[in-house]
Amino acid sequence: MERFIRPKALAELLGIGKSKLYEMVRDGELPRPCVLSRDRNGHPRIVGWWEGDLEEFRERTRKEAV
Repeated sequence: MERFIRPKALAELLGIGKSKLYEMVRDGELPRPCVLSRDRNGHPRIVGWWEGDLEEFRERTRKEAV
């Protein structure tokens, strides 16, 4: 079963802060997170990354860099 990685856990895995994590998303160094739920105003409430999506992104960016 594939893991869903929340922002805090991913930041800890990468050894960075959450603000740096979102900078990396903004700059295209990480894929955009998936939204699992929204609050009543439509704002994202639960976000994170599927482990497989992170692996695919890493492989794709590695191939583009070569």
